[in-house]
Amino acid sequence: MSLSFLHKKSWHTGNTAVQKEVYKAEVEEKQAKKKAAERDTQLKREKEAEELERAIHGEVAADKVKLGFMYKDPNAPKLDEDGVPIAPPPPKAEKSKIDITSSFVEAVDDSNVVYDDNDDEATRAFKRMMAGVTTTAVEEAPEVDARTSRIEAGVKGEEGLFTDANNNLSALEKSVGKKRMAGGAGSYANQVEMFPELKNAPMAAGLAGANISVRFNPLGKSLRQGCSGGEEGEGGEEGGEEDEEKRLKKAKKFLEKQKKKELKKLKKEKKKEKKKRKKEKKRKKEEESDSESDSDSDSS
Repeated sequence: MSLSFLHKKSWHTGNTAVQKEVYKAEVEEKQAKKKAAERDTQLKREKEAEELERAIHGEVAADKVKLGFMYKDPNAPKLDEDGVPIAPPPPKAEKSKIDITSSFVEAVDDSNVVYDDNDDEATRAFKRMMAGVTTTAVEEAPEVDARTSRIEAGVKGEEGLFTDANNNLSALEKSVGKKRMAGGAGSYANQVEMFPELKNAPMAAGLAGANISVRFNPLGKSLRQGCSGGEEGEGGEEGGEEDEEKRLKKAKKFLEKQKKKELKKLKKEKKKEKKKRKKEKKRKKEEESDSESDSDSDSS
């Protein structure tokens, strides 16, 4: 139990970091041994093939075998230890990707090029290049399903621009926009609609029914419009001088509480310092008294 702290040392074998490093080193060593064994088997196989070719066809054929790796197909299957080709893994099924953007088709005029029946695509491309035939990219219109949205399909207007964004708005969003354009969210009609008790509120002469932005300050109430922060009357701000006075009072109370807390902390710190000083004085007095008693005993 007394030596348990050694497990926290960086060099201790019981430390998790050390165990992790040891595990990594063991894995790397196994991989290196495996690669070395594979390399040895490959060299052994090549030497056997070279000796066999030398015994059958002579030294010149053996020298050709040394350079045989240059003529091997890189896509040929790998061989196991017995020289049997390893079957490649089955190909993974690729997900079909549909691109609704404009696609391109190569238009090739290769009527003057002579192709053979055994030519692959690379050979055909090489013959077209030698004949001076060029390919031109022709844009093909995308096939768009009717269920796709207007933005995905890229519906355009007469001038090549997207159609009006108001077509994608809901009725509620359109109504809010109309109210703001008519005189803002704080207009008289809008406030009466939101707060029916303001319908018969007294107003200045000539302003009743006018399309202007107004603000009511009824007694004993604070009318709020909206929930997000913003302009007064629209973003949830309380109006009136009474509300401003309340905010000032709250701020003053908060500052007073902070001052009281700071004063309490200072008083506690001062008390702690006084206690420390008293303890130091007592300790010094005790040391002096002990030294005097020791000196008296020595003199006696």
